[in-house]
Amino acid sequence: MKCPSCKSELIFSGEAKFAYQEGIDLDLKAYAKSFYFCNNFKCTASGEDDVKKRTVLIEKEKKCDPLKKRIFWNEYGELYGLCQNIKFIDDNNSPFGTHSRKINVEIYKKDENFLFLNVWFYKFMIEYKYKSNEDGCIIKRTPKIIVLKKIEFWNFKYNDYVYYVSWIRMLKFKLTNFYGEKRSFNRNINTDNFNKNSFQKILKTYKLTNYHNRVYDYLLIWYLNVFEKSFFHFVKSQELKYKHKNNI
Repeated sequence: MKCPSCKSELIFSGEAKFAYQEGIDLDLKAYAKSFYFCNNFKCTASGEDDVKKRTVLIEKEKKCDPLKKRIFWNEYGELYGLCQNIKFIDDNNSPFGTHSRKINVEIYKKDENFLFLNVWFYKFMIEYKYKSNEDGCIIKRTPKIIVLKKIEFWNFKYNDYVYYVSWIRMLKFKLTNFYGEKRSFNRNINTDNFNKNSFQKILKTYKLTNYHNRVYDYLLIWYLNVFEKSFFHFVKSQELKYKHKNNI
């Protein structure tokens, strides 16, 4: 593990309970069994200026005072402490060689996204998805077009936007869920996991009365009534057999 600020090798310093600092309201023993810190006194991540002076005094004995370290990391690369004035390489505060640094790139990196079209109450943006290694190096970069829609389009002073999902995509999502439940129903119908709730899960979920006035909901019901009507008849017949068999 290397410091994300100066790339110096981080120093292992035993139990995390010794690293408690004032102002951090955490039970560190519950979060980490050990911790690492930067021992490069010229690095801004190693401690405050007055702390460096004190640390230098005990440098001759080759000791470090973990109680006076401003920030430190656990064995997974997660950071603890205050780091407002510390400059990290690539703005990534996790050490090189950790899974946490990889996650910071693949999930939280947003600085390359940009707006390329603004039409009325919609914004079209390019959002990048990344594949990274544990040193934070980008292995693969995939662009994706996303659409943002204004929440209150009639209010020109309200500038909050949300992700817009088209009705075609929502219809596809609903159908995927339905066929997943259908496979699960057919697979478990003769097993011990099958009970009376299995019927209601299918029949109640896809009633039109359960939906709002959305286009994809009505299209879903139309599709199921046309192409999956026999399956619902089968479910109802199996429900009657189950009730008769178990005297329900």
